[in-house]
Amino acid sequence: MNEKELLGLARTQFAEGYDAESTQRNESQEDLRIYDGSGIWPERLRMAREGDPKGARPCLVVSDLPSRVHQITNDFRQNRPGIKVRPVDDKADKDTAEVFNGVIRHVEQNSMADIAYETANFYQVVAGVGYFRLIEELYEGKPELCIKAIDDPNTVVMDPFAVCPVGSDARYAFITVQVPRAQFVKDYPGVELQPWEEGEDDLWVSDDSVRIAEWFRIEDQSSNRIQTPEGEVSEDEYWAAAKESGQKGEVRGTRIDRKKVCVWRKLIGNKVLKTVELPISYIPVFRMVGEAYVLDGRKVYKGLVRDSRDAARMVSYNFSSYVEAVALQPKAPFVGAAGQFDGFEQDWASANSENLAYLEYNTVDVNGQAAPPPQRSQPPLAAQGLIQGLVLAKDALKDTSGMGAASLGQKGNETSGKAILARQREGDVGSFHYHDNAAKALRHCGRVLVQWIPKTYSEQTVTRILGEDDEVDTAFIDPGQQQAVRKIPDPSGQGIRTIYNLGVGRYDVVAAVGPSYSTKRLEMVETMRDLFQAFPQAFQVLGDIFIASQDMPGAEKMARRLKAMLPREAAQADDDGEQALPPEVTAQIQQLQAQVQEGRSIVTELLSENEQLKQQVQAKDGEIKVNLYKTDADLQKAQLQSRTQLAVASMNNETKAAIAGLQQFAQQMAAQMQRQQYVIDTLLQMSQAQSADVQAEHQREMDLRNADRTDQDQQFNQQMAMQPPAPETPPAGG
Repeated sequence: MNEKELLGLARTQFAEGYDAESTQRNESQEDLRIYDGSGIWPERLRMAREGDPKGARPCLVVSDLPSRVHQITNDFRQNRPGIKVRPVDDKADKDTAEVFNGVIRHVEQNSMADIAYETANFYQVVAGVGYFRLIEELYEGKPELCIKAIDDPNTVVMDPFAVCPVGSDARYAFITVQVPRAQFVKDYPGVELQPWEEGEDDLWVSDDSVRIAEWFRIEDQSSNRIQTPEGEVSEDEYWAAAKESGQKGEVRGTRIDRKKVCVWRKLIGNKVLKTVELPISYIPVFRMVGEAYVLDGRKVYKGLVRDSRDAARMVSYNFSSYVEAVALQPKAPFVGAAGQFDGFEQDWASANSENLAYLEYNTVDVNGQAAPPPQRSQPPLAAQGLIQGLVLAKDALKDTSGMGAASLGQKGNETSGKAILARQREGDVGSFHYHDNAAKALRHCGRVLVQWIPKTYSEQTVTRILGEDDEVDTAFIDPGQQQAVRKIPDPSGQGIRTIYNLGVGRYDVVAAVGPSYSTKRLEMVETMRDLFQAFPQAFQVLGDIFIASQDMPGAEKMARRLKAMLPREAAQADDDGEQALPPEVTAQIQQLQAQVQEGRSIVTELLSENEQLKQQVQAKDGEIKVNLYKTDADLQKAQLQSRTQLAVASMNNETKAAIAGLQQFAQQMAAQMQRQQYVIDTLLQMSQAQSADVQAEHQREMDLRNADRTDQDQQFNQQMAMQPPAPETPPAGG
């Protein structure tokens, strides 16, 4: 597909998505105006009230929609979903999944992903839909994945035929960004600026700015795979091997490998500025919807504000009418007999506008008769219809938003603690779909990260990972190894080094919704504090954990000192709940190991001596053979010289004596070797017997300790049972 055909397809898809979402964009903008307050009063009605010939009438904006929205968005901030990676097939590894989790936390922290999540969640709750994206940027010359916010959902145009709420099945998506024209000319010199369609110069190209479109498109790619005796290879690899060897290899079969890839292009007018093939099969733009459904063939995404528009207007209208009615009523006057205010007219005239310390009056009227003090008349009352209308408007806003007074932390008709919690839970359930849909969007983001992360590490490297408690660690990545995880001796000679290949195996992603790690830590601290108040002895064995969880300077040092003061039984418990060996048993084992090592040294020395004896026997055997050879030569000479028969006989007798002596020496050496072997067997039997005795002693001691602990637990339970139960404290307001 050439550039002209690509641009034609881009125009078609953009028009398709833009027209399908035009109604949704208008509704979302209206929701934002209602939330902001500028859309409460229609412009025509506002101008009519403010331009009334009889005097401007109030147009107040009184709305608690922001507080209701913040109740949901701040709950999302406190209990933000977390991306969790889990192994799926037999090639995947649990430890490698934890490395994935650590890398994802690093990506989130390094790119400040919380801004992206919170921005999308805000638009999700207010306007019905929000977006965030995943991109790759260079950091110190190395590629780094970043999760970025999309601050205006209306700049995103997504495939209208995508069924999944998070957009995982979208075929295409556009993100438009407006840049200054001077900056565009500087970045792309010589590029002719043209709009996509005639008559759209004000939308895409203006005198001051240029709108650039990022186009994401899922494309199908296919390649031939050839099965050879050595395995399956690509067609390019097959012909490269044939060219290198000079002959074609054996072909056992072929197949077509089809896959989907995401291609990113940057467009302006009639030109493709840049093209990049991304190593993923999804579009890295994630949609976070509020409530989604299809009406008359078009998709509708709405948030909290959509159903509360009229209720919010009713509240502001009734407040404005009430204030207007009260403002037009006269102030309550003072009533007194004629002549009582003579001489004090100025003070009484300003009594409704000034704070006077006292008011003087005449005790007699004009006729000289005694008169009571002047009294203020009953003030006028506002119309009950206005007050009732205001109450109904507030109730309508609670009903349409699904959040009562208890959900906002306000006092309602509930009195008992259980009733308040039940009403709060009712409000949480009414808004739970926002949290659930947000978790689905983050889960889809995790799926794309699992695809993209292994392609980012294309060579051996050491990467930074973060634990759930934000503790920094490192992981060794080797994309060339065949298994997901491999352990080798550390080159420094200290311990074992674990090397991971994130590209081996299949992994699944879930979104864990719940309190953050800091929130869980605070809850643990509160629980342990309550435990220490009820059972102070528990601090002796849990004090180091309690102090280590405190967020204060010197907590780690204090925890180490408390841990050093733990009772022996508590110190023996490790992280897995297993008990360590007692010190005396450990000392015995170390002593036994030293004895075994000494025995091994003795055995090594004996084996060395045995080898030397074997060499000596072989040397003596050589000497015997030499002597026999000489004897044969002498016998031949004796046969030739008969006169030397007596001498030859004498020589034979001496040779036999020598042979007997050598054989006796060999027998002595063999007996000595047998004694040495007996010593070796005896030492090995002693080592095994001592090891069995130590293990039996350790088991007996552990049985005694468990029996003592059981008795202590029974005594503690009896003491607790004898104590009178604590009086129940009635709930507040119950």
